[in-house]
Amino acid sequence: MINDQPITIEQFNKLMPKAFSISDDSKSIKEDQSDIVSEFSKCRATLEYLSEKLDDHKKSINNCENKIDALASKSSTTASGLDKLSERVDNLKLECSTSIPVSSQSGQAADNAAIRAVDRMQRARIVSLRGVLESADDTGSVLENDKLVIYGVLSVVRCNVAPKSFFRVSKKKEDK
Repeated sequence: MINDQPITIEQFNKLMPKAFSISDDSKSIKEDQSDIVSEFSKCRATLEYLSEKLDDHKKSINNCENKIDALASKSSTTASGLDKLSERVDNLKLECSTSIPVSSQSGQAADNAAIRAVDRMQRARIVSLRGVLESADDTGSVLENDKLVIYGVLSVVRCNVAPKSFFRVSKKKEDK
């Protein structure tokens, strides 16, 4: 309105630049309005679609972050487990190196040490075998439990003597 009087379309076109001119054809205005409404509804549908896609991407990102956190947790657990395992292996290496003398030149020294250890064990068993035989009574008989001990020692020493030859059970002498 200019000076309290309604403005005409011609006056408006004179006042506004050419781009904002309004035609006096009402049919044309209605078509323009329907085109604008149609474009607006298309834009709105596109915006809703993009909003849904954005929500999907946010969920996917959250899932990835959760997986990364889980992997980081497993990684730290695995790292501590590997550290403990490595420490245990080092301890076992130390125990082995102190208990068995190993020559750096060859494995022959270790083999010889093992043979000597087995040899000492066999000698100790033979000594106990002699003690059992000496404890036999005058008749040369040996108690049943001692027979089992002797048989066990003989099998360890790998003696080829048959156990029966050691155990001559004499007949009891009759008192006259």
